[in-house]
Amino acid sequence: MGVEKQIRDMVDKPTHSKKKAAETEAREFAEEVLQLLRESEGKIVQGATKNDAERLAAIFSFIRGQVTECVVQALDYPATHRPDDPRQRLALEAGQMLYDIVHQQRHPVHKFFKGLLSDAMSPRQAPRREIYRRSLLMACARALEIANKEQGWNRMRAIREMRKNPVIAEHVPSEQWLTNLISQQADCTDPDYKSVIVDLLGRMKAARAEITESIIVWTAGNLQFSQAPLDMEAATRIEHRGSVLIPRDGGPPLFQLPKGGAIPVVTRPHEGDENIRLSYFHPEGPQGGATASSRPEDQS
Repeated sequence: MGVEKQIRDMVDKPTHSKKKAAETEAREFAEEVLQLLRESEGKIVQGATKNDAERLAAIFSFIRGQVTECVVQALDYPATHRPDDPRQRLALEAGQMLYDIVHQQRHPVHKFFKGLLSDAMSPRQAPRREIYRRSLLMACARALEIANKEQGWNRMRAIREMRKNPVIAEHVPSEQWLTNLISQQADCTDPDYKSVIVDLLGRMKAARAEITESIIVWTAGNLQFSQAPLDMEAATRIEHRGSVLIPRDGGPPLFQLPKGGAIPVVTRPHEGDENIRLSYFHPEGPQGGATASSRPEDQS
């Protein structure tokens, strides 16, 4: 057993040249991400992500935007989002951390990431987004087997049916590829995949995707949603959101407008109990009243 471990360590351990090449690639990748973040500071960037560097920059931009929006709310609504609120303190420090990351200023987060880059992190380990993609495919195959059990469908038959869908086919290069993936991961109850697959099968059932067509449509839709390029405009846009104040004296809710400008409010009246009577509350004075529907399809 000791000899086998030594052989595995020799095979898995990267050579000096490979390690240097990996470090160079990582530095170039980091610089590309940082450059994108610096260029988008205080700007709205158009377009969709085209590679992993842009995708990561979009994620950081979105987090930065959420932090900024939290700070902006304290300025727009001092009555309900006080500067001494603990969440504002968190937002401030989160913004400082992101600034230090983007501008390569020293921050404890760098020590944290450096500590993560240890031998304990396997180079073969897939990121969560890839695990989710593979789990979707494996869950689909399993669901199809269950749905068509009376017809005697086996795994290969289920995968063959999956590949008739063009969206799924892009992610399944061959029937054997997915068959091998299921054998290597799901059948050996890999914890990285098992919990995700169980969750996906539960979500399919909740969505009533229980027959062949609906299972495939549900899977294709989730693949498109989770794997599609990210929208840079959505990632870099800072929104001034309205706020609803619930008076402690039991009075009607007050709708507060942000200082950054008016936001659209639904004013179409509807019958029934789904309507909520809101009054506008502007920092500079009351602005009248409106009826807003609580139904999601009526929000604009």
